[in-house]
Amino acid sequence: MYKNNAVFKMLIHIFMLTVFMDLSEDSFSQVDDSTKNQLDFGAAAAITNKGISTFPNFTLGKPAAIFDLSVGNKLTFDPQFRFSLEGQPWSFIFWWHYQLFDSKKYSLKLGAHPAFLFKTVSLTSENDTNDVMVLQRYLAGQLIPEYLITQNIKLGMHYIYSHGFEYDAIRNSHYITVNISIILNQLPLKLQLVIKPEFYYLKMDESDGVYLTSYIFLAKKDFPVSVSAIMNKKIQSTIPGEDFLWNVSLTYRFNKKYISRQ
Repeated sequence: MYKNNAVFKMLIHIFMLTVFMDLSEDSFSQVDDSTKNQLDFGAAAAITNKGISTFPNFTLGKPAAIFDLSVGNKLTFDPQFRFSLEGQPWSFIFWWHYQLFDSKKYSLKLGAHPAFLFKTVSLTSENDTNDVMVLQRYLAGQLIPEYLITQNIKLGMHYIYSHGFEYDAIRNSHYITVNISIILNQLPLKLQLVIKPEFYYLKMDESDGVYLTSYIFLAKKDFPVSVSAIMNKKIQSTIPGEDFLWNVSLTYRFNKKYISRQ
């Protein structure tokens, strides 16, 4: 088991210290009451050259289509449906998120979901081998604190605990990351570039590891199509999986806001 997780404790302490040192300058104000009657609705469809996941047991490893929905305001329902390009289901994740607070510099979001992972396995019976799709069920919780350093730089943490129910599934997973988002808005042609490197620790039952991931998003203002890429590098790990993973995705996004009349 990987023992050198002291660096993660240090990063977490730095994050929390940064937040609490600035408490005197910015109180934890709640979301403005003017948004109480507002309902946000969003949808996105993405095509990716390789379906990958931070959790190796959720990695598809081949081209995939991903469909996201989001409805709500402070409390949102954010289901995600993922398929291989052959039309076979990959995973269905039914996220619920709650914005506990959101001030000028700090935000804290809680999340929970049931998830269903579809896998194809080969079964042999009487000298005959057939591919059969099996279902694995998971339940997870999520914690996402963020701190705005400047208008274009955001420091964040992300913790997920996941529990698998089937005997052949990963029973207990812990994922914790420290990341920084760099947002570049002043680009030609109204382009926006977001670069998000993160350093994370993943423990899956008795195996664990340390990884470095970089997310890159490129979008154009008032244009629904965006391009993103993910690169994931294993630093040291006893978890099975490739040492280096990457993918590129093309996403079409739709967003609307609805306000009820009193």
